[in-house]
Amino acid sequence: MNQVQLHADAFGLLAIIGLVSALCTWGVVKNAGRFGLLDVPNERSSHASTTPRGGGLSIVLATFLGLLLFNSLKNPTPNQIAPVMLSGAIVALIGLFDDLGKVRSISSRLAAHVVAACIGLWIIGGVPQISILSYAIEPSIIGNIFAVLYVVWLINLYNFMDGINGLAGVEAISVCVLVSVLSARNGLTPTPIISLLILASAVAGFLVFNFPSARVFMGDVGSGFLGLTFAMLSLISANEKENMFWVWMIMLGVFVVDSSYTLFYRLLKGENVKVAHRGHAYQVLARRLNSHRSVTIGVLIVNVFWLFPIAFLVVENRFAGSVAVITAYSPIVVAVHFFSKGT
Repeated sequence: MNQVQLHADAFGLLAIIGLVSALCTWGVVKNAGRFGLLDVPNERSSHASTTPRGGGLSIVLATFLGLLLFNSLKNPTPNQIAPVMLSGAIVALIGLFDDLGKVRSISSRLAAHVVAACIGLWIIGGVPQISILSYAIEPSIIGNIFAVLYVVWLINLYNFMDGINGLAGVEAISVCVLVSVLSARNGLTPTPIISLLILASAVAGFLVFNFPSARVFMGDVGSGFLGLTFAMLSLISANEKENMFWVWMIMLGVFVVDSSYTLFYRLLKGENVKVAHRGHAYQVLARRLNSHRSVTIGVLIVNVFWLFPIAFLVVENRFAGSVAVITAYSPIVVAVHFFSKGT
């Protein structure tokens, strides 16, 4: 009976979060003009009409509400929730100011991201041990520096990949649900698993207004928060089971490869990487297909039918994590190489 009640409470919690997120997103849509949260299209945009932005604020608020309600129901380990709430609040706040046009310097935005990463890593006790083949990377000052860079990179790559209808939202929901399944299979404690489902519900409420056609954009407030939350949860999970780090890297494969490849390719070409562009593979493909929906659904298919089975083999200890990442990324790198060049 207690188990039935627990499931009922969890289902009710997720339903409340989704509803709150949808209502908050509706509020942003209705009031975006009053607060200057409007995205006017330019030559680098993937949309053709002025659209409200900052809808990701609903994801942040609904997630925080969900974590607080979960805390009242179960009393989870503090260092598994506090990093998301404290670090997430910093990243979301700087993102909201950016959406409002109040942040003029990239360096100030990155500084906020670094501070958020340091706070989150301090709360969880630093970077976990990670093994690459037979070599173990022990927690150290250098390891924690790389961990800060990792967190900052995930924050920004998620922002880079939020450029067409539904992509960032569908990626978030699919990764949350699939990683929660893998986490349960791997024997993780309930907190990171429930946190993922809370986040998925919050994104689902927003996605109602963002896909298949976008009545509102996520904005930096939402994309940065998702990147930060995924980074924190990946490290929290890896503190419990080391192979979970590789599971996260695999499941985020499409976003990691497209954003990283495009950045390095632009650097090699001598382009100014501070300037916005439409050179990501997903953006090129969306223009060639004349369809945001097809690209977004395509990424979902890759996550479910390519990345998830490989990550499952890692959880089952049938595939070394680092080798699995290379295997998972290889065809994505090839696809991104051709799509980003428009061929």
